[in-house]
Amino acid sequence: MHLPDELDFVLRDLARRRQVDITLLRNDQGCWTLDSTQRKRLIDAVSDEFALTGLDANDEPNARGLILEDILDRLNVIM
Repeated sequence: MHLPDELDFVLRDLARRRQVDITLLRNDQGCWTLDSTQRKRLIDAVSDEFALTGLDANDEPNARGLILEDILDRLNVIM
């Protein structure tokens, strides 16, 4: 899975803060290789974070929510 730098930073930070143990294997092109357990835990963590911080008062995604949605889309595509 390839993530642009901004998404990569958010996902790494989120995994660290939520204590998701991840072993990231990245090749020279910046692609991640995650096993199914790592991927599932990351999806759960990103989904929880989206529910807590990703929505405005009108339940529309805010700027952070759009980033989290993009990460979720990329994680779910490779399931």
